[in-house]
Amino acid sequence: MPKIISFLGYTPDIYECPVKKYRIEKGMSQKVLARILRIDPRTLSRIEKGSKRTSEKVKMKIDYLTSDLK
Repeated sequence: MPKIISFLGYTPDIYECPVKKYRIEKGMSQKVLARILRIDPRTLSRIEKGSKRTSEKVKMKIDYLTSDLK
């Protein structure tokens, strides 16, 4: 996906969740991003699906990572 985005010159806005958009743009699996965030991959999956039950600590990490997308 990163090569396609590079070829197009922009990121198609097909992802509702900024976390998923970030992960796809960077070419990461959920497992890799979860390791970076120091959370369980299942937690990341729930976040990408729109779960409202996310700790403030995790929200802050996600906001920091995805701040360049805003």
